[in-house]
Amino acid sequence: MSNPYVTISASDGSIIKRFRVIAEGYDNGTPEKTVSIQKTVGGGMDISQGGIYRSWNPTIRMRGEELDTAYGTMSDLETFFAYNNPNTTVSDKLIFTDHDSIGHTVVLLGDMRKTLLGAYTTGTEAHYLARVRMQEITGT
Repeated sequence: MSNPYVTISASDGSIIKRFRVIAEGYDNGTPEKTVSIQKTVGGGMDISQGGIYRSWNPTIRMRGEELDTAYGTMSDLETFFAYNNPNTTVSDKLIFTDHDSIGHTVVLLGDMRKTLLGAYTTGTEAHYLARVRMQEITGT
């Protein structure tokens, strides 16, 4: 049975938060194939193929402040986004657990697009949407 939330956890387990994901645009991991194509001097093609990785681009809905501490806030998501060093105790590698309770080692990439829903900017009445990009990391 699916969960009504996804979970993001710090690499050392110090922060584990649930997040609500809106259905629009959600998928269970878009496969991305690593391919390099170069034209050769002789007119042919040199094709190198690498691994296939999954990425997620969910839109997360959260409050400015949560009554249920198991759920993450905008501040929690920004904390995860700020991890940028792969060699520290809390590294940039996160554990993303999808709706089906399957864990994936990921890093957050690109921009975190935030939108405020309504007039409140803080507290339990403040609601935000944030779009993030997570790229699966294998072999770690």
